[in-house]
This record gives sequence, C-alpha cells and structure tokens, in this order.
Amino acid sequence: MEAESLVREFASRAAAQQPGHLLLQAADAIVLINKAAEAGVPVVRVDGFRSGAEGTAPSPEDVADFSVAAGEGHGCWTEAEEFVRERMDRGLVFELTLGPDPINAA
Repeated sequence: MEAESLVREFASRAAAQQPGHLLLQAADAIVLINKAAEAGVPVVRVDGFRSGAEGTAPSPEDVADFSVAAGEGHGCWTEAEEFVRERMDRGLVFELTLGPDPINAA
C-alpha cells in the first residue's frame, strides 16, 4: 500500500519515540502531507503530541479528524497542512494517519 510506503520512508525522521506512533516535527509532517498529496493518499487524521523531558503525550486539543471527508473522497491535504502550520510554534510533534489507498481526490 502506498500509505505504508510513505510511513516507512519517513520513519528515519521520527522526532520522538512513542511505541506504535510515527511522530514528526511540523516541517517533516508538512513534507509527508505533500508527498501523500502527490501520491493521492488522503490524510485521515492529524494528532499533536507534546514532547518534553518526561516523555511524549497526546495533546487532546490538537487533533484534527478528517475521516468523514476522506471517506467521501477528499484528500484533506490542504486542511491537514493548515492544521500543522497553525501549531508550528507550540512545540508539538505530529502523527499523521493516512488512508490505505490512493484516491482520485480533490
């Protein structure tokens, strides 16, 4: 699957260790969003995580769920990029959930 290939490609860029999660700095998350757009892979969800001396923890107020729109055939790339850009100065790292297959999305 294309989404799995993209995640593997970005694994070496992980900004923080959290078992089962690929956490990226904002700039790398944006690059991944753009690569997903090029491949036609929708962004289903973006989760922000706070990373500090005590570890990494989800930030419940920094979540964007695009599952409905992605399920309707939208890539949500612009929305996902805007979400990350709006939070670049908050010290967050981001996990992207990508759709399983490329779509012909708008």
